[in-house]
Amino acid sequence: MKYPNLRFKFDNKMIDIAALNEDDFLYKYILRNGTFYEEGLLRYARLVVNARGGIAIDAGANIGNHSVFFGTFITPHVICFEPNPKVLPILRRNLVANGVDALPYPVGLADAEGVAAMALEEHHRDNVGATRLAPSDGEGAASVPLKRLDDLMPEIRARLGAGARVALLKVDVEGMEEAVLRGAGEMIATDRPDIFAETQEPADLARLLAFLGPRGYRKVASFAATPTWHFVPAERFYRALAISRAFWLAWTARRVWRRLVGVRGASRGAG
Repeated sequence: MKYPNLRFKFDNKMIDIAALNEDDFLYKYILRNGTFYEEGLLRYARLVVNARGGIAIDAGANIGNHSVFFGTFITPHVICFEPNPKVLPILRRNLVANGVDALPYPVGLADAEGVAAMALEEHHRDNVGATRLAPSDGEGAASVPLKRLDDLMPEIRARLGAGARVALLKVDVEGMEEAVLRGAGEMIATDRPDIFAETQEPADLARLLAFLGPRGYRKVASFAATPTWHFVPAERFYRALAISRAFWLAWTARRVWRRLVGVRGASRGAG
């Protein structure tokens, strides 16, 4: 099946991203802006993570906007988790089209193995990335499997090498962020990755801080309209804080310049 796709140049490299349909939120954003969704967050992540190398894990990969960036500009070792069967073929297509050798897992991450049902509220019908997971008895056609990241890490390390360590963990799972982190507690303790986690409500942020704080993590900065928070181990906090402040100055100047000169959107692909 062919999906509508867009092409744009980013840092002198041509990027090819397909979406579910032309009404999807991400498709319209990339078409209008001619760049990755959440470009600021992605550029910042590259600054703080790139020198360390390691594995990038994308929990809630959707069509692969972030995974493609991670695999193209940060690390060749990308692991994606996306349980929605509607977007899995598009995720795989986007990884291949951009030469990203990533391993997509068709499961959701949580703090216990099980199953969940997918639900997309009516007012989010044009944003498949807003699909939520809810408790399920496993009987429905829309049920998807749930796994703990800690249970999958031996398989991931075997594929990439026993010494491979997670450098970046991005979590965008519509309210299940705490469960994902709890199911990755062992990896977080050993690998000490930079964590980028979206929160829907202030209470969600409080729960993440309550979980990560005792494990030696501190909150550095937030990005995007629905806040995505950067959490970093205390031993790297002041370096990350300095980078974040310098980045925001440069990023603000860049945004002003782009508004002044105008920015061309993405071009439509051939399918």
